[in-house]
Amino acid sequence: MDRWLIDTVRHAGQIALDFFEGSFEVKRKPDGSPVTTADLTVDRFLREQLAQRYPGDCLLSEETEDDPRRSSARRVWIIDPIDGTSYFVAGRPEFGVLVALAVDGWVEESVSFFPKMDILLSSKRGEGAFVNGRRVHVSRLNGAGAKVACKPGPFQSLNTAPQVIKNNALEVFRVVTGEVEGCVIQTSPSTC
Repeated sequence: MDRWLIDTVRHAGQIALDFFEGSFEVKRKPDGSPVTTADLTVDRFLREQLAQRYPGDCLLSEETEDDPRRSSARRVWIIDPIDGTSYFVAGRPEFGVLVALAVDGWVEESVSFFPKMDILLSSKRGEGAFVNGRRVHVSRLNGAGAKVACKPGPFQSLNTAPQVIKNNALEVFRVVTGEVEGCVIQTSPSTC
């Protein structure tokens, strides 16, 4: 695992937490979703850190304009400075900082940090995934015993487990850690 990346994302999470426990402004994006001064500050911090360390790489962030070079770039950093901004705005702990590096279209490594919940998930292609430094694995269970986390609705006919956390990234983490074998997540046009 890249210790620098883990430390950088952890620092970005602390910036977000400082805003969360202090004050911030909320505005609306053209799609109606919220964006805060915390989102923009964390985005700026991550972009500056990554550009300084990897000056030739492209960056794709939820909060800034797309770089047209990205579609032909070999290395692209994908950033969501505050995943779960609506939770952040509501004063709920289910928000985090997500950063991943894609090389030739494959995710090589990623770090996700949910500072209020003290959850750090890191992964590197070929090395596995870790939550707070502890190796985790997807479940090997399949077939009739496999559980799929979902909200009540059309998927209830599946062998379901309750959807515990509403943040999509945290629901996917339940799959990564083997707590459930799959999940059905709800998206909107702004998340596609």
